[in-house]
Amino acid sequence: MLFSSITNIGFIVALAASSALGAVNTRQTVDDLSKVHISINKAKDAMDRWNGGLMGAIPVAHSIYNAQKTAEGARANLGNTDPFEGDDKHQVMRAYKGLQPDFISAIRAAEEKAPAFKKAGVAYVARGMLGSLRMEKDDFETAMKRTMTEEHYREVVPFVNEVDAAFVDADKAFAS
Repeated sequence: MLFSSITNIGFIVALAASSALGAVNTRQTVDDLSKVHISINKAKDAMDRWNGGLMGAIPVAHSIYNAQKTAEGARANLGNTDPFEGDDKHQVMRAYKGLQPDFISAIRAAEEKAPAFKKAGVAYVARGMLGSLRMEKDDFETAMKRTMTEEHYREVVPFVNEVDAAFVDADKAFAS
């Protein structure tokens, strides 16, 4: 009888701890995605403000690097997360999908600035940094797939495809 009571108490404590951990993981992931969102917007703003020239490209490069490192940190935290379920899954999906418009806008800004990057002699650096950002996006995507069912991941496939297409277009602009 005593063993049964201890087992039940242990089960309740374990269940409460796992629920709390899930809430922390969800909150951490949503916060991380918000930080990625902010860093992507800062990169776009830096590109929008840049009027050409080698020295002016340094803040742009720094902002792209920060976006990549922020995404890398978010991915590292996501790697320690159990799969999301229920409302947690929906919160994370909303935050993940919310990146799409600004991510595409930032990539398009880089594409539009490709001639200025070429003129400043730093197109190869900018292209490489965008390539690194894309690889990090791909790695993040792989980690994200692990945290949700295939059915729910299919919801973000259009987002992924649009972002990938924007990266391809930007790469072409830098290559030509």
